[in-house]
Amino acid sequence: MKRISIVYRNEENSLVMQHLEAVIHSVFRDSAELRGIYISRLRPGEPVDADIYLLSDRRLIFDLREHAVSMHNVVFMDRSILRSSLGEIRAIPPGSEVLIVNDTRDTAEETAVMLYGLGVDHVRFTLFDPENPGGHEGVRYAITPAEPALVPSHIPHVIDCGYREISFETMMEIERLLGADDPEITSRLVDYGMKIIEPARTSAANYLNRFLREKLLDEYLYYSEDVTFAVNNSGEVVFFNQKAAALFGFSHDRRILLREHIPEDLLTLLYSTDNILKAACTLNETHYTLDKKSFLSAESSIGFTVNMRDEMSIVNSETVLSNALKKSGLVARYRFSDIMYTSEIMKRTVRRAQIVAGTDHTVLILGESGVGKEIFAQAIHNASSRKDRPFLGVNCASIPESLLESELFGYEEGAFTGARKHGRAGFFERARGGTIFLDEIGDIRPQMQASLLRVLQEKQIMRVGGSQVIDIDVRVVAATNRNLPEKVQSGEFRDDLYYRLNVMQITIPPLRKRKADIRPLFDYFLENSHPLPTPAMYEKMQHHSWPGNVRELENCALYFKTFHTLPETISEDVGIRETPQGLPSQTRIDVAILRIISDSNAAGRGIGRTRIQYLLESVHITVSDIQLRKRLAHLKQRGFIEIHKGRRGATITPAGLQYLAENATL
Repeated sequence: MKRISIVYRNEENSLVMQHLEAVIHSVFRDSAELRGIYISRLRPGEPVDADIYLLSDRRLIFDLREHAVSMHNVVFMDRSILRSSLGEIRAIPPGSEVLIVNDTRDTAEETAVMLYGLGVDHVRFTLFDPENPGGHEGVRYAITPAEPALVPSHIPHVIDCGYREISFETMMEIERLLGADDPEITSRLVDYGMKIIEPARTSAANYLNRFLREKLLDEYLYYSEDVTFAVNNSGEVVFFNQKAAALFGFSHDRRILLREHIPEDLLTLLYSTDNILKAACTLNETHYTLDKKSFLSAESSIGFTVNMRDEMSIVNSETVLSNALKKSGLVARYRFSDIMYTSEIMKRTVRRAQIVAGTDHTVLILGESGVGKEIFAQAIHNASSRKDRPFLGVNCASIPESLLESELFGYEEGAFTGARKHGRAGFFERARGGTIFLDEIGDIRPQMQASLLRVLQEKQIMRVGGSQVIDIDVRVVAATNRNLPEKVQSGEFRDDLYYRLNVMQITIPPLRKRKADIRPLFDYFLENSHPLPTPAMYEKMQHHSWPGNVRELENCALYFKTFHTLPETISEDVGIRETPQGLPSQTRIDVAILRIISDSNAAGRGIGRTRIQYLLESVHITVSDIQLRKRLAHLKQRGFIEIHKGRRGATITPAGLQYLAENATL
């Protein structure tokens, strides 16, 4: 065991000495024997033998010369303070005069020099002399290292920073001279370094950085679940983790040549190209993905690293990611048991959906707004083999066209202004292994239609700004309240995409076609509240056309719970003209828009888009803002309307009036 002699001038202030020795022992413990030496008590020429001489005062070097066996192992004790004290010192107003108080003027000076060295330069220090304590009447702040009793009583703000600590640089030098190669000492020294303040010295920073690098190698690389090794330019394995050692038989007790430990086909793969990303290989009947990264120096190869991940680790990682995505809300909440119905038409619809759920085919759900298309999509997912994987719903009409592609397919770093660093995975990647629900699919633009077609055909995507093709395993369930065959005929929707989507079609009937479901649904939405509607009210609901479908019925129940009566809009009415699929036709919508604009123009005013959308609702036609924009653009292109800026809004043209007259029966 090596000996450390801590050299003091005399035995004054024994509490400080005890503190310093306790600090050293807390880090090095049984690796060194500590001994206090007092210069004042040594006889002339008396030898002091030690492996390390630790001087509490630099000036003691002159006295130590005649006692030390060797002067090559002398360490000067630099001092610091606890990190917890710095906040109070920094809070002193800039420019303030601060009295530094210690047991002697010399030690007060040492403390002031230490504080300046630690970067405390926003105040002016004045030294306290215990032998001449007067003359500090205007000072309001004092700093003392564990000597508060010496501070003049008139000073209101006293910061006791405790005994001065041994600097991290000093402790590093002790460790070096001890030659202690002990991970526990290193760990304790790092813990100590985190508690005290150090000036920005390169050696201390390098020590901490080296410690972190070693921890990274030990905790991340060596014990990693991946197979990792590094090879130099001569084909010698210079680093390997425990997984690589187990797989290839690498050992630290001899020189390892790569060609002597791995199969010929894997060796050929590794030397086939400088860098490899996600190559497939098989060893001992286990499948791996392999990455290789070459390192260059002065444009010459100096070696490469290899990382191999087995299929079980990949599956486990995807399962963890899937569970995390589900916890973040990417989960289907509804099941077929949550769908309430008594009508025969809904029984057939649900049964058809249950059969479809047992397959892995693409599904197209048709139905008016408010019939519950997403509930069916979630129920299909939860009844499928993908029920334990993510479910991700996307409303295609609610995302601006300029963003839809990057949201669906993701993007790489720097793909566009404002792109996140490192890029972002899109909805298809995040739903990997599960189901993606594309609502309002009939409203996407032609360019996006082409991109979706490639996804459905190839089961692959490419991020915006990327060059790598990414394989995906996602079931697509799409939905729309639009008449897709009519949009195909008009050229607004690709026929090839329509047929790719329309593999399994489910049409959800509107509420007016399943009136047997109105009362049980309404009672369910009431949630056992009282009173119940009168028979006359139920009869009135039976004759209402429910253009908002189940969503409108739920709102009606909420209104009844609040006011105990039905909304005024619930009345006997005729409903809207339908196509064979039960959806309002494009012609019907166009005629309704033209009629609204014509009526407004006849009253001597134009009309804006928001007002048109509101009046369409009054005739039981529900369209989104994006849908309405497209219909107005279509009518303008055909010359039926003109669109002006400001209050004039839209006006109908003579051609529009003619078209309206020709379709007056709609």
